[in-house]
Amino acid sequence: MGTGEARYKNGNVYEGKIKNGKMVGEGSYVWTDGTKFEGSFVKNSIDGKGTFAWPDGSTYTGDVKSGLRHGHGCYTNEQAGYKYEGQWKHGLRDGEGTLTYSKGEKSSGYKGSWVKGLKEGYGEYTYGSVSYTHLTLPTICSV
Repeated sequence: MGTGEARYKNGNVYEGKIKNGKMVGEGSYVWTDGTKFEGSFVKNSIDGKGTFAWPDGSTYTGDVKSGLRHGHGCYTNEQAGYKYEGQWKHGLRDGEGTLTYSKGEKSSGYKGSWVKGLKEGYGEYTYGSVSYTHLTLPTICSV
């Protein structure tokens, strides 16, 4: 296993460990749009732990599987003023997590259950100093 750099025809660049021509271990991958990942690679796949940084300034640090947020992690978008920390599955919020919005002195948020990116189950909403508990049931049939 060695360390190297791979420049792809599409302009993407990988720097890090290479074994048998594949990205393995720790490395960084930069897409032409400016998106960057630093962390673990397994047989050319982003797997393990790492950090994504997007051109808009948003970041994700945590577990990844097949290039997607999967496991526990923290996504922050300071430009939009929110942060989510908790469980992810196949790139979506799924499991227990906390979403916090903050703009200036105002803050609000939700702490509770998520399923496929949506609030579902028990959770607590907070608006400034006021909070309440809520149960969101899944949609079983559509109208």
